[in-house]
Amino acid sequence: MNLEARTKLSQVVRRTRGKETLTMFARKINVTYGAVAKWENLESIPSTENLEKIGNLAGYSLEEFLEYLEGKKPQPTKIDALLKEIRSMEFKQLAILDRAVAERFCAIAESVG
Repeated sequence: MNLEARTKLSQVVRRTRGKETLTMFARKINVTYGAVAKWENLESIPSTENLEKIGNLAGYSLEEFLEYLEGKKPQPTKIDALLKEIRSMEFKQLAILDRAVAERFCAIAESVG
């Protein structure tokens, strides 16, 4: 992984971790806080398995995450368009969406038994 990709990885880890401590974030992906610190400081790179976990937490599939790190522009998907729409919604619209999603989950849970 070149320096540019490692820098992007560091930025994604920091952004995804947000206000969580290194330890809290590390527990989410089952690594040590030292591993997370090394990724953020460009000292090492995660395994493919951990790249997938980081990508998932950041909202990427492994393939999309690797493409992003390599500087390739991923193709927009339907879910990307939906997420963009959700991010621009007003609170009232989000509340309606939240209720619809909750009802859908309840219906699925009832059908599974």
